Amino acid sequence: MLFDNNRRIYSAEDSQAVFPIGGIGTGTISMNSRGRLQDFEIFNKPDKGNEQPYTFFAIRSEDESGKHSAKVLEAELRQPYEHSHGFHAWNFSGAPRFRDSKFKVEYPIANLKLEEEDYPLEVSLEAFSPFVPLNSNESGIPAIYFTWKVKNISNSKQKVCIALSAANLAGWTGRRDVFSKALYEDGSINELYNEDDFTSILMYNENIPDTSTDYTEMGIAVIPSEQQNVQSKELWQEGQWWDGMQDFWNDFSESGVLRNSKDLVDEATSVHHSPFTIGSLSLDSELEPGESSEFKFIYTWYHPNRSRSWPQNNQHRDSAKDGEDAVVKNYYAQWGKPKELLRYLTDKFTYYREIAQEFAETWYSSNVPEPILDAVATNLTTIRSQTCFRVENGNFYAWEGNFDFEGSCPGNCTHVWNYAQSLAYFFPDLERSMRETEYFTELRTNGKMNFRAITYLDGFSDDYHPASDGQLGSAVRVYREWKISGDNKWLEGIWPELKRSIEFAKTTWDLDGDGILEAMQHNTYDIEFYGVSTLANSIWITALAALAEMADFLGEPDYANWARETERNVSKYLDENCFNGEYYIQNIDDIDKHKYQYGNGCLADQLLGVTWAKQLGLKISLKEENIKSAVYSIYKNNLIDELRKVDNLQRGYAFNDESGLVLCAWPKGGKPRIPFVYSDEVWPGVEYSVASLLISCGYINEAVDLIEKLRARFNGKNRNPWNEMECGHHYARSLASFGPYQEYIGLKLDLVNETIKLRPQNLGKYFVLARDAWGIVDVESLGENLTYQIDSKYGDLSKYKFEFE
Repeated sequence: MLFDNNRRIYSAEDSQAVFPIGGIGTGTISMNSRGRLQDFEIFNKPDKGNEQPYTFFAIRSEDESGKHSAKVLEAELRQPYEHSHGFHAWNFSGAPRFRDSKFKVEYPIANLKLEEEDYPLEVSLEAFSPFVPLNSNESGIPAIYFTWKVKNISNSKQKVCIALSAANLAGWTGRRDVFSKALYEDGSINELYNEDDFTSILMYNENIPDTSTDYTEMGIAVIPSEQQNVQSKELWQEGQWWDGMQDFWNDFSESGVLRNSKDLVDEATSVHHSPFTIGSLSLDSELEPGESSEFKFIYTWYHPNRSRSWPQNNQHRDSAKDGEDAVVKNYYAQWGKPKELLRYLTDKFTYYREIAQEFAETWYSSNVPEPILDAVATNLTTIRSQTCFRVENGNFYAWEGNFDFEGSCPGNCTHVWNYAQSLAYFFPDLERSMRETEYFTELRTNGKMNFRAITYLDGFSDDYHPASDGQLGSAVRVYREWKISGDNKWLEGIWPELKRSIEFAKTTWDLDGDGILEAMQHNTYDIEFYGVSTLANSIWITALAALAEMADFLGEPDYANWARETERNVSKYLDENCFNGEYYIQNIDDIDKHKYQYGNGCLADQLLGVTWAKQLGLKISLKEENIKSAVYSIYKNNLIDELRKVDNLQRGYAFNDESGLVLCAWPKGGKPRIPFVYSDEVWPGVEYSVASLLISCGYINEAVDLIEKLRARFNGKNRNPWNEMECGHHYARSLASFGPYQEYIGLKLDLVNETIKLRPQNLGKYFVLARDAWGIVDVESLGENLTYQIDSKYGDLSKYKFEFE
């Protein structure tokens, strides 16, 4: 792994560097550091390792003397080469490729450069799916733009042809035979369409009804320039064995011509019949020495129907539904079928490309340490992974993460999504959707909130313990969504339900009415804490501070006074009874009465609620010196420089000489015989939350050090940089990564008062976004002679009032 202008660059050797490309709720197709397309996860569920046959780009060049070559537009395969039957033909593994590659992502754009000595062309790729921060609709389009950039670096004129070949996935059954060959239903059709400004091949299956959850359409297209010619091979001659690939390669490599011929002899005795339906489109151009050209392609898909159930694999579903109730449409189906969508995407190519480039340039120009920028950008992929989806009414739903072939832990889990900050700022309408589900669908009449929102899809509600951290955290997030949106009507609508949930909290977790929560507290560690834990109580005091502000606004002074008085009392208790002089501990009479407690331990989440209070500018009464001491203690005690020093008998996320922040340490001894079940684990989302609090307390170098060590674990060799896993791939908790960015620039949104507050660490440029606008704020001087410039890239940031602390 290399760095270029603080951007990570991966080589073909970095086999774990795999970047998922797709929209919110659309599924993704991933590209690895060699340029190979893999993990076709576009069928409403995770599908790691789902490679589809003969889907690739190829290039042919020919100079004036007639010397020519053809290559697959990927770097050569890397070890290991071990497979029971070698590489299957549909992997075309023996076809010529480039010696090496350099792969860099400036979110949302993947940049690939292919390298070959003595090759006459300089070849690079730009690939992205439309991404428009603050516009969830336009960021939820099921399509990928591929733009190949070719420069002639030889002394001879070069004829250049680039082709995209793609399998028709409309008949994909989700099954494979004993040879791991993908199996398809009969009836797949490819149809060629020529428009004035683009050419496409539309793919569907005539035997699968459009009401089926197996129904799929897809399309590929080319957008030629005036100097380019289009060729097409609507349907490969794919009758037997790997005849189709051989036929395609014969024509392409020898002449660069795509023929729609059907002249192969059919051998009736052949033992292998190919089920694949493949089509190809190409663009060709002539380049003078030193001349460059772009070759533009689009790949889109349409899999509109999902089972009305959280699990999408039949064997995992909890309930069977019949008829119309069995299916719910994906929200992205509003974009229409590939024929209509390709027309739109062709027209919008320049717009979406420019806005993607604007965001990348704006984001990475921010005067913020590279590890912080990297952490936020890489984890934005989670929002557009199979972790998240939207249904036809626009509701946003999310798993905690993904297993390889199914979602992991359903229902917008409140105690996990608590940590997430990126979604609330980049796509605030989707976060509000989750709050509305929590309070209008999952809140029972007694005020208990189901921490898994499964009712809409599964038809029944979750009946487990209420999650203390999740339910109280949702109250804080109502405040956050109100401030970010400035939507007072929204707050008024949700306020009665919020108060009902708070009454439940008071009567359920406060045993004696003194305001301090000490009853059984189910939490994000999937166990229960007893006694006074500052995990729940720090969230509680932050929720009380938020409630007071909301009550003031809504004209309920008595409620506001109760909330403030309770917050002061609880904070005083925590400082006097839980702070041990260095950090906050669990105040429990008998640590052995219940399993899975932490007692005198230094819990990484001991001040989780305080982290949010700092991010939102809420005033709480905990002693500031205690907060600073506690967060530094977490950094000092829980950040392990070599994890081989920890006897971790739980799940393993980091190893050997890697560094990481364990969830709990016992620097003063007293570790229970059976500690809580995840105590020795390393969770990136918790590391980001701690880093955020470190920054807000002035420990900036320590925060950057923590994030740098975290991101070093995801280096493209050990792990995928765009997949911070916990209980599943693309885990939602890592969306806490925006917190350190917020705190570094002091970003606080108060759009109720149309105000953006900033507290930048230095002069320079900073990415800022707010409700309907984003861009750069260039701080030229601070203090009494404050000067700054606003450069809006989307919407108008200048309409807001800016305050600098």
